[in-house]
Amino acid sequence: NYLPFEDYMILQEYCENNFIDLVPNQNGCGHMAAWLELPKYKELAECEDGFFIWGAHRPTSTLDVTNPKSAELVKKMYDDMLPYFNSKYFNMNFDEPFEIGHGKSKEMVEQYGEAAVFIKYFKELSYYVKTKYKKIPMLWGDVLLKHPDAISDLPKDVVFIDWGYNHRYDFESHAKLLFEKQVDFM
Repeated sequence: NYLPFEDYMILQEYCENNFIDLVPNQNGCGHMAAWLELPKYKELAECEDGFFIWGAHRPTSTLDVTNPKSAELVKKMYDDMLPYFNSKYFNMNFDEPFEIGHGKSKEMVEQYGEAAVFIKYFKELSYYVKTKYKKIPMLWGDVLLKHPDAISDLPKDVVFIDWGYNHRYDFESHAKLLFEKQVDFM
């Protein structure tokens, strides 16, 4: 399912007329299963044959962040959408890249650590978003909350988004950590 361009333009106009910031989002790391199942993108998968999580084998869903062609694909996706969005923000998502370090990036993750490999890839794409489209990048925080010392390695002009699946999620301690690290967050 997708929103036809004409409908999008109507939606954006409605939002602007009603003081709503329509923030675009496009994942460029995890949640890429729909693209990675296509033969022309399969080589960009971290684990081409899928992965095992939560008691079951799942189709591949994470880009190989060590492959320059992954960043090229994501930049193309950004080029296809960002010229049409007026928001100063862009949610790059980057959540739930479950396979990082379990496939093609395993050696690099073992050498430098998951957070360093993740941040290097994020920095490349966030720099692209900032310089070409003058947008403020946003990212979901699940990966970096597992590596709190690495949060300081994020670019300073990024908005960190914390989220959780249940009512017991510890937003309060995460907010304190992010505040102490001087990271913009929501």
